[in-house]
Amino acid sequence: MLPSLAAIVMAAVLLYSWNIGYSGLSTYYAASVRAMLANPRAIMFGALDPAVTTTLDKLAGFLVPQALSAKIFGFQAWALSLPQVIEGAITIVASFVIGARWRGPVMGVSVAAVMAFTPMLGAMFGRPMEDGMLTMCVVLAFASWQRALMQRSLLWLCISGAWVAVGFQAKMLQAWLILPALLIAYLACAPLPLRRRIGQIALAGAVTVVLSLSWMTAIQLAPANARPFVDGTTSNNTYSMVFGYNGLDRLLPGAIPGAVPQLNSTPGSGQTPANSTATSQASRNVAKLVLPQFTTQMGWLYPVALAGIVFEWLAWRRSRQRVTTGPERLTEHVRAGTALGLLLWLFITAGVMSAAFVPHATYLAGIALPLSAFAVSGALDARRLLAEASRSWIILPGLILAQTGWAVFVSVTGGIQLRWLAPIIALTGIAAAMVLVVVRMRKVRASNRWYRAGLAGALAATLIGPVVWSLCVLGPGGGGSASDAFAGPRPSASTAHRHEPSIAPGPHLRPPFTTPRSAGLDHEQRLLVSYVTARNHSSSIAFATDTMAVAVSVILFTDENPMPMGGFSQRAPTPALSTLQSLVGSGRLRFVLLADYGKSQQAPGNPTVAADRLWVRRHCAAVLSGHFREGKAARQTLYDCASSASSDSTTG
Repeated sequence: MLPSLAAIVMAAVLLYSWNIGYSGLSTYYAASVRAMLANPRAIMFGALDPAVTTTLDKLAGFLVPQALSAKIFGFQAWALSLPQVIEGAITIVASFVIGARWRGPVMGVSVAAVMAFTPMLGAMFGRPMEDGMLTMCVVLAFASWQRALMQRSLLWLCISGAWVAVGFQAKMLQAWLILPALLIAYLACAPLPLRRRIGQIALAGAVTVVLSLSWMTAIQLAPANARPFVDGTTSNNTYSMVFGYNGLDRLLPGAIPGAVPQLNSTPGSGQTPANSTATSQASRNVAKLVLPQFTTQMGWLYPVALAGIVFEWLAWRRSRQRVTTGPERLTEHVRAGTALGLLLWLFITAGVMSAAFVPHATYLAGIALPLSAFAVSGALDARRLLAEASRSWIILPGLILAQTGWAVFVSVTGGIQLRWLAPIIALTGIAAAMVLVVVRMRKVRASNRWYRAGLAGALAATLIGPVVWSLCVLGPGGGGSASDAFAGPRPSASTAHRHEPSIAPGPHLRPPFTTPRSAGLDHEQRLLVSYVTARNHSSSIAFATDTMAVAVSVILFTDENPMPMGGFSQRAPTPALSTLQSLVGSGRLRFVLLADYGKSQQAPGNPTVAADRLWVRRHCAAVLSGHFREGKAARQTLYDCASSASSDSTTG
């Protein structure tokens, strides 16, 4: 089976890396990588800017591999995407291990193949997104937990918790969604005395929590005046950012004090790009898992996966009626525990994601493995039933028809460009079901070519949809953007999607190996940078700005270090007026760039930044005006505060 696994991994790596030179940059996160390369303190605090004045609005663990890759290969789009390709390959291998331990090598290879051609993973693992690291970590956590179940090992249980903790650094609370599944399944199925099971779970849980919270706690323990302001909060508290802004606020807005309600804002009230992705129309719908924005990415195999769940439940009931000892009993524990763990993982994650705000389809990547595993398990069990003497043989043809009907529905609703797949899937699936019915009724041997043709047709009808959707990432512009990975065409309901700005192939990049330092700056942005650098003789901060997009562009494509005001959400109370005045008075800051809000535009509701803007306009001289945010008609004005440094900065 190893040659087959090697071929699958190679195919997956080829799929993920085919357009790696055109993967683009998620500008907000890429700016933080640039800051990490310029200043090691930016790595310690997960800062956005080289001056380390503001953190990202989430933990920055997923960016550390990208920064290491950029340090080795240079700051290129492909270098930032390379770690995710490697994470994808590791995920496929770990999926094989889980499947093989559960039901043998054939199961393992089949699960690895289905995972490799899950459309969402094909798009995600080729782009610099945090979901790739999270998916790898939770799959490795389950594989380690499975070994702990097999060996009754506390060490491997703690290793599983450590992988969850690493995933926490990538995407915070989303990594913890697997914990209830691991805890309950180990408690129910580990062949150990109850007291020992509880003790092992308690110790491994403590390891998980301590390691998960270690980085954010270290940041929080640093004195406020010695660390950057924590974005996504009004309280400068990492716990509010992690558990509020990026956590419970997506289910219960306002549940955690001190969190900026960025993800729950309403249109027209400072809504940020994170609210405006291709999946935004379905992001709050509790039935999102059956909507085309998500089914085309990971929901092709729902019917056969459901059959797999039912078959596993029936197998568990039969095992309860048998008396087993020794190795056979341990094998049954592993199979039952794996099935229960996968089932709980699937339903807990799917339930939370259904209820929560989900701005990107990749948020659901965590259920790819349970779905794939149950789908393969269901297909293998249905094939076995075809040879039985009872009437249960009809289950396989019926399942083929159900799966075919669902795949036709997904292909029709998923995007007009690939609707031609629907009749192919329908004809293939119906023909395969009919052939198997005829073969079974005539009691033809399994070696007969018609029997094999029927099974091959059933396999084709099941997989042609996700495989074709996955292969779409090989085309020009395939796979979505670096901030919103999406394989295949968009559903017609979201064709007018918007997403966070990213650096697309074309004049901005010379893929795959060269990115000019000034490639991302337009003429007016270069004018701004030239003006500031020519006059900043002693200032350590190039300029402060309330326009995040300008700050990000300058960080990405120059050696300057602008200071963002208000954070990504535009609602973080930073910098405080006293801090701004101190920076100006000490000479560390001379220029401030402010957006010019017209009558039809509404400034974000941020009292702190509003006070900063008022003070700058009263005490600093306007020296330059232009459209410094690329592609936008809004204007900004640059203010020179050099004269205010010698004045009484406490007035006004």
